[in-house]
Amino acid sequence: MDERKIKDIYGESELDDVNFSLVKWHNEVINKSVGELTYADVARMLRQGEYMDIAMDRAIAILKADPYAGELYTGELLSSLLEADKELLKKRKPELNLIVSEAIKDSNSVTWGYPEEKDEYMDLIRKLESEIDE
Repeated sequence: MDERKIKDIYGESELDDVNFSLVKWHNEVINKSVGELTYADVARMLRQGEYMDIAMDRAIAILKADPYAGELYTGELLSSLLEADKELLKKRKPELNLIVSEAIKDSNSVTWGYPEEKDEYMDLIRKLESEIDE
């Protein structure tokens, strides 16, 4: 895994106005290596459309290991992935199809936190399937 800091990979520098949470996050994330990125960092990178090649690579790696990954809720990373550009998703179709099939296969063996959680998660899976199949 690339151990260079995000700022070195992209030639980024810290922003000045740290009174805004997005600026504060930007400054924190560019000082991390790819391996130091958390679920929350990757999810936010996807939602903000920042550093998308790294965000997609990390999201797919994380979801291959844990298709239910999330910091705030089950499937948070998957939900954030759905906010990525459709063309980026389609380029990663084989890997994403594998994640979808594994998630569907394993969904009955997961202990869900509340009754509707499985349905909500499966809705995300169906949306991803639809996005990459369009």
